[in-house]
Parts: sequence; structure tokens; C-alpha cells
Amino acid sequence: MEKKVFFSFIGTLLLFVNLHAQIEHRDTLTIVSFNDFHGAFVEEENIPGAASLTQTIRNIKKTYPNVQVFSVGDNFSGSYFSRITGGSLQNLLFQRTGVRYSSVGNHEFDWGLDSLASIACNGEVQYLAANIFLDSIEQKDSTLKIPYWLKPYAIESLTLSEKPFRIAIIGLTTLETATKTNATNIKGLKFTSPTDMARKMMNILKDSADIYLCLSHIGTDMANGIPVFTDVEVDSLPYVFGVSAFLTGHSHKKVWGSTNGVPILQAAVNGLCVGMLQFEILTDSVGQRNIRYLYGKVIPVGKEKDKLVEQAVDRLLQDTIYQFTHKLTTATEALVHDRSVNKFAFTEMGALVSRAYEKCYKKWKRKTSEKEIVIGISNFGGIRTGFEKGDITVLKAGNVLPFGGEIRACKMNGRELKQLFSYGISCSSGRIQSNNIEITMADDGKILELAYLGKKRRVLKDSIDYVVLAESFITQGGDKYDSTLFDREIVDFNILPLSFRDPTQAFIYYLSTLPEVNSQSVAICKIKKK
Repeated sequence: MEKKVFFSFIGTLLLFVNLHAQIEHRDTLTIVSFNDFHGAFVEEENIPGAASLTQTIRNIKKTYPNVQVFSVGDNFSGSYFSRITGGSLQNLLFQRTGVRYSSVGNHEFDWGLDSLASIACNGEVQYLAANIFLDSIEQKDSTLKIPYWLKPYAIESLTLSEKPFRIAIIGLTTLETATKTNATNIKGLKFTSPTDMARKMMNILKDSADIYLCLSHIGTDMANGIPVFTDVEVDSLPYVFGVSAFLTGHSHKKVWGSTNGVPILQAAVNGLCVGMLQFEILTDSVGQRNIRYLYGKVIPVGKEKDKLVEQAVDRLLQDTIYQFTHKLTTATEALVHDRSVNKFAFTEMGALVSRAYEKCYKKWKRKTSEKEIVIGISNFGGIRTGFEKGDITVLKAGNVLPFGGEIRACKMNGRELKQLFSYGISCSSGRIQSNNIEITMADDGKILELAYLGKKRRVLKDSIDYVVLAESFITQGGDKYDSTLFDREIVDFNILPLSFRDPTQAFIYYLSTLPEVNSQSVAICKIKKK
């Protein structure tokens, strides 16, 4: 019996030695990603800035061999600095970090389709999306055409152990794009199921690569320590056969781990972190490869800065043309507007922004009667940040409303306003924002009464018209607001130059008229039960 055990052990040992003798090369492949950078080039209180993000990635590339860097969308839109400078530093960021491929985020469309096409054709990266097509009634699903500026996938080749190693990169974009950017910016495009297209791409690319990555600008989160997709129609995405890893974005979360044995990664927002996945590649004597996932993690961006990027940002910051550093007013306390903190509340920032829209209208219509009620509204997500205590500069004000668009005016009666607020209060993307409005609600959530709290309380009558100011994002049905509520336009206002009706510029001007800003500056909306 002892002899049998001994010889069994020797046999196992010889097999182990023999297998390892066949392994001629052992390599590692490191995948680095960042997502939802949103043009956060400038270092601020809670944003490290492009120079720090760049240096963190460059340090990783110095530390590990065979590093590939990817962006997972929402690259340039989301900061006032980037918008005003036309995203001119995005290519430098990509060059210095080595990014060559990016998925298409919903905010890639913010500056219009022509602008995105120009950026995609003339920039440093190839934009990838397998589920974005030209929308034409003449086309059937089998003949869908992809826009000329876009590719569904790419194959990148590098050399490992003196042999080619191929990485297939598939782009996927959230179906929420249809309601997360202005409708006019995606006119002529069709967004199809990310899961269906991932399966189709894997069938097309079968045996074309050694490893298959999905750059998925699709929301994810952690549920009991396990990564999950949170967007619509993507529950089965982690079960698409053959995908090696999902690099994700859109929901601004820190996500790392595996579902169905497949790594899923997301690295927060605004360049706060980078994601890293590492794989081991074993190559045997006949060239066969065995690829094993080692680990994934989310790494906070460090304080060390890339000098070239830092200098480029500083030059634009100090350029007097942009007036980024010009002081408008002072915040005597912090005003918080953060979807992870008060997404379903009325905020002081929401009140300030909506008040700025009202002032824009009244500036145009100088003879506004005291009896005329003017109501400004905004969507929660359009307001991207709050104010820290301290000086408010043009740059800080602009970062509150970085997306632009236009303020549009219309007439709504009290009944229509109840409809608007009824949806907006519980909107899944964040609560509707306004000021000086008191909402009386029944226990079942039905709005019984709206009142305007000006110099005196005035009930808004169902049959009487009032003036409403809102961003074009909402009036065109963004965040699933009912666009028909805004049909009765005040044309004389809506044909004014866009420079006058720009939400960001209206907000900057309004702040410049205030000696200071705090929670007492405006009256936030309130809800009372009856």
C-alpha cells in the first residue's frame, strides 16, 4: 500500500514537472481604464485634475510590463473649462496616457453630432460602439449601417514572448443615451440592445483574438460585494459567452470583482481613480496560450503631476480671454448638490439655478408685472455640483452648469404644472428643481395644490397660465419629461440669441449680482402634507 502511494506521488510530481517544462514563457497583461472623465482637466477641491490622472497612469506603465490603457466614454463634456476651450487638451491627455480606443458615452453627444464626428475623425482615439446605427425607415435590422466616424470593434496587436498577442475591443453604449442628452443631438441615430450586439460581435470575432474586452459605457454598481449592471436591458450581459472582461462607466461608481467568472470594472468619475485588471499569459513550447485572470482593483489617483499636462492646463486657466479666475461672489457656507447625497431633495443650488432662469426672462421683459408669476425649473442632473465655502469664480460657477443648451420659455396653466411637478418630484434621475414653490400633497402622493411664495402666498389656479423657464434638455423630453407640456412656447423669447439664453451664462450673470451666496439667498421649494 505504501509503495502504491509512493509511486502515485512520483507520477503526479513527474506530470507536474513535465507540464511546467512545456511552459516556455510567462507574461502578464495589465489593462488600465478610466471613465466619465467629463473634461475634469482642472484640479479643484475634490477633483485631482488631468495632470495627476496622467501621471498616475504613466507610473503604472513604468511599473508593469505590457500595459494597455482605455477610456470608457464621457471624455470631454462635463466641465466649463473643457466646454469653453473646446476640449482642446483631450488629445494631449490621450497622447500622454497612451489611450487609443474609447467607447462612446451619452455625453459624447452634448456638443452636437457634427462636433462628435469631427472629434472622432481628427482625434487621437478611435471611438467604438457596436450598438449605434444610422436610423432610417428604409433600413431593416439586417442592413443597419454604422456612422462613418465610428467602428463597432478593433483588434490591437502586441508582442508577448516573441509572438503576436491580439486584443479584441468591443464598444457598447447605454440605451439611456436617448434620454440623457438633448434629443436633437442624436437625431438620425438608433441605439440597439447592448447584450444582443455583444453576442453578435463575439460570434463575428470568434478565434480572432486571444482576449476579448468590452468597453461598456453602461452603468454598474456593487450589490453585496458583487458587480451588477444597473442599466435597462443588460441583466444578461455578463453571461455573453467568451467575453474576458467588462470595463464600464456611466454610473460613476467604484466597481471591481467578477460576475459569472468575468471581471467587471468601473473607476468612479472625474479622474478620481483608475481601474486595473491583470492577466497571466502562459505560452507553451508549441505556441499554445493559457490566459488566467489574476486580479482587479480601483486605484485612487495620486498627487504627482505630469508637468506637460499641468503647464498646458495652467496656460489656458490664466488666459484672460476666458476669465476663468474672475471672482463673481462669495459662498459664506457650503451648498451641496450631489446625486449620491440629495438626489431626491430640493437643493439650494437648484433654487439658485432656477432663479437665474427667471431673472434672465425678466431681464428681457423689463415690464414684467408684479402679478405675473415666472417659474424657473431645472433637472437635477443638469446641475453637476454645488459650491464649497469661499470665493466663487467664473470657472466654479460654470462647472455647476457645464453642458450649455438653451433656456426656453412657455406658458403652463396650474393643471399642467401639477403634471410637471408630479413627475419631477419622483423622477428616477433626480428631483425637479425650482424655487419659491410650495407643494401640498395627499398621503397617496397626489399633488393637491401648488402655491407661489413670493411677497405673499399665491395659489396657482388650474385654469390660469403662468410663465415657465426650463432648459432645452427638459423641454425636448430629456429624463423622460413630457415634452408636450412645453408646447405653448413664448416665441419672442425663444428666438433671442443663444448667447442670451445660455443657462450657464445666465447663471454666471445672476451670481455676479449677488453680494454673497448662502442657504438664505433663495427660497427652496417645500412639500407639505394635507
